[in-house]
Amino acid sequence: MPVGWGGLAREGSDLGGCEDYLGAVNAFEAEMRARTDGELSALTEVFRRRLADGESLDELLAEGFATVREAARRTLFQRHHDGQVMAGVAVHSGNIAEMPAGEGKTLAVTLPAYLNALAGGGVHVVTANDHLVRRDADRLGVIYRFLGLDIGVIVPEMTDGQRRRAYQADVVYGTGPEFGYDYLRDNLAWSLAECVQRGHEFAIVDDADSAFLDLAATPLLITGPGPVTLATVTVGSFLRLYDKLGGLTAVARGEAASYREMYGLEVIEIPARRPVIRLDRPDIVYRTTQARATAILGVIAEMHAAGRPVLVGAVAIEDAKHLSRLLDERGVAHSLLTAEDHEHEAHVISQAGRPGAVTLACAAAGRGVDPALGGNAEYRAEQELRAAGMIPGADPAAWHRARVEAIAGHSLDVVAGHDAVAALGGLFVIGIGRHKSQRLDGLRRGWAGRRGDPGESRVYISVEELTAQDPSQADELMRLTSSVPLEDGTESSSFTSIYDEAQRVLGQHDIQRRVLGYRFAAIDDAHRLLLYAQRRGVLERNRLEENVQDMIDEVITSRIQEAVAEKGRRRELRKALARLYPISPPVSDFVGNSKGLPAQLIIDHVQADAHAAYGRREQELTAGVMRELEQRVLLNVIDHKWRDLLTRTSTLRDRIWRSDLDSATQLAEYQRQSHELLNRTIAEVKQEAVSYLFNLDVEVTQAAEDTNDHE
Repeated sequence: MPVGWGGLAREGSDLGGCEDYLGAVNAFEAEMRARTDGELSALTEVFRRRLADGESLDELLAEGFATVREAARRTLFQRHHDGQVMAGVAVHSGNIAEMPAGEGKTLAVTLPAYLNALAGGGVHVVTANDHLVRRDADRLGVIYRFLGLDIGVIVPEMTDGQRRRAYQADVVYGTGPEFGYDYLRDNLAWSLAECVQRGHEFAIVDDADSAFLDLAATPLLITGPGPVTLATVTVGSFLRLYDKLGGLTAVARGEAASYREMYGLEVIEIPARRPVIRLDRPDIVYRTTQARATAILGVIAEMHAAGRPVLVGAVAIEDAKHLSRLLDERGVAHSLLTAEDHEHEAHVISQAGRPGAVTLACAAAGRGVDPALGGNAEYRAEQELRAAGMIPGADPAAWHRARVEAIAGHSLDVVAGHDAVAALGGLFVIGIGRHKSQRLDGLRRGWAGRRGDPGESRVYISVEELTAQDPSQADELMRLTSSVPLEDGTESSSFTSIYDEAQRVLGQHDIQRRVLGYRFAAIDDAHRLLLYAQRRGVLERNRLEENVQDMIDEVITSRIQEAVAEKGRRRELRKALARLYPISPPVSDFVGNSKGLPAQLIIDHVQADAHAAYGRREQELTAGVMRELEQRVLLNVIDHKWRDLLTRTSTLRDRIWRSDLDSATQLAEYQRQSHELLNRTIAEVKQEAVSYLFNLDVEVTQAAEDTNDHE
């Protein structure tokens, strides 16, 4: 069996060591199938003991994956196919697995999730929306629980206590923003008991292009009274916190450079189980958006009458709404999805392949949902159970049994529907306009022709729309329109080539903008990590007393060195030190008469005096109260100065972005100036903290004294 991952980190069709590991996983299949349920589930503790004895996760991979595959076969009646196993290997290795649409990315996640959960640090599975969080945890939880693992979910309505318990689970499902907000809140906590997360060891990102690319620059903000930003992080910056990252997506190759630079991830292309036989028709061109809408209406009405399902993907939601009104006037039953209710829209998309179905959707609707030909039996079964009053989380075992029975009850109808739709040519996907990104167009086409099924796609373009979207191409369009006879409904290679070029340029621009944004964000990330690490150390009281003593020395050294360097300030030194701490009269006199003395001699005297004064203050307040005071003062000052730094760096960044400097110079200038702001902030934290610790009036309550006596 291969050890290590040297062959995996390669882009494209080179599967490297994935195929070698696949062979090893397959070799364990018969052994796992021969085990009883008890013997199979007991392997989890066996694997954990072997890890404790020094084996690596890589060495356990083949047996671990084979265990999960067998558990899925027994619980979900689904066996991970070879492509899913190879995708699991790629993700475990810290790569992006590109799997064709409909190949089962969500089930593939369970393989690396289980294996890495054995290490005990917890695995976070990041999905695109809250519906998918609940759905995947409900469906796949039976596998994890069968093997003795706990599963948790993070959704918006949870309390802190519920979140804390969820994060203790072996595998936790949530969205990038939910995980990110909990990270920010933990770094605003005033005690360890308030924190909910327990680390960031491994994140698996399903629908990776959504979180890694589309949401990468989305800021997560926690604000206080008024517009004051208390804490912020982008989704991309949060994901880069994890010790290891992996992900799965249907479209990655065109963005390989972004994944590599922004996350250190390579793309590994996983082959499809069956050839894709979908017919991707050439774009068809109309002069106006109204003419296009009228043509699309005719196509939908014709296919609906024949019983062939149609799924329309609109770039602009206004186009989908306009088409919906036209369908209403024609009396054509349809569903309109606007990405506002993820759970409802997932159910609708899941049935978009049923005979005669007409579904209008914007790009974000129905992410992570399979519009299978004939309908999706799993969604139909779950909807039926919920209508009967069953709740997945109330009794997971009972829900799972009822779900399996309900799926079986819908299977014959789904199979019959599949065959009927396939005979008509499969699901027909209509695109209203092209997206700026070829990646998003690819996702839309991927609604049809999944798992080797027939399907068809076509994009309908309007010259009017392109002119409005990309004025830079307007002149060329006008020239073509006047020089080439153009009838509505034309398959024009000239217009298609213009679209291709515009899309390529826009795509390159987006990649450059995204990467540049990452480079700026990486500077902010370094600042955040530094200050949050210091804050966490204060929260844990890690070397708290020693760090305060060091701060006293640093602040005194800085004050004296500045005064000595600037001769005019030496006379003010004694007053400045008296404001900092209760300087003793002898040392005050010594400082006042220190002209000509070396700075280090003055520093030594003042530091010794300050430490003595601090010792007297601690003796007066007691050690326990002093540690509490140190913690509270430092947390307060760090938070206050961090807010100031966020404001300063935001102003700096806006000013630099508006400048005429080229992007490389902008980045260098931002790095230089923001680093200066960071150093100034750290110095201010130390100065303010030391001043407060010496001079803050402290009232010790009886409860505090009782606590200190107990300690």
